Amino acid sequence: KKAQGYSAAHSRQLEASLLRWMTSLGVLYMTDPPADDTTTPTTTPPSSSAQVIHVPPQHIESPFVFPYLRNGTLLCDLVGALEGQRLTGIFRHPKIKGTCMSNLHKALNALRHRKGMSKWYLDMPEEVYAGDKAIILALLEDIHRHYNGVPARAGPVQRGDTPYVDLHPGAPDTAAAPQPPVEGGRGVGPGPGAVLPATELWASLPCPSKF
Repeated sequence: KKAQGYSAAHSRQLEASLLRWMTSLGVLYMTDPPADDTTTPTTTPPSSSAQVIHVPPQHIESPFVFPYLRNGTLLCDLVGALEGQRLTGIFRHPKIKGTCMSNLHKALNALRHRKGMSKWYLDMPEEVYAGDKAIILALLEDIHRHYNGVPARAGPVQRGDTPYVDLHPGAPDTAAAPQPPVEGGRGVGPGPGAVLPATELWASLPCPSKF
């Protein structure tokens, strides 16, 4: 399946909106996950220190975003944050396709049970795993629309369509006082409690390993 996608200009606007939104929800972390495939057996997250990112990445292909969209952990965390209840049985550090797909199916199945949620991109876990950016953006947009109370799209994205862009997602002030590290992220950050100023953040972050 191949999504048509938005125009380049609209895609950039949508991408920036989605990154601001996910950052405001506190589901993006500075991570370098260990090489294992352990699951989260209960609602209690695994013990690890992961640092929440407070400054939206510049693009969705960021190593702090894209690998975790593809392996399903970010989608599971996103759905959990929006539902107010963490999804269970998640492979927190998937290293093989099977465990990544398990995560993707878990997130997409949870969304499928939401009344009014668009179904157009919920049957494309393979495309998400493969890193199809147009489909990933459209799926995230559908999730954003649904949880913001915006009616579902009438069909898949077509050339000439205008994306849903939220200019005020309630992102935290990047100049605010440092926040404590959160428990149960996708891995271990560069140091518990060490929040960097926004102007220094991206230049100082190590790139996480690919899954």
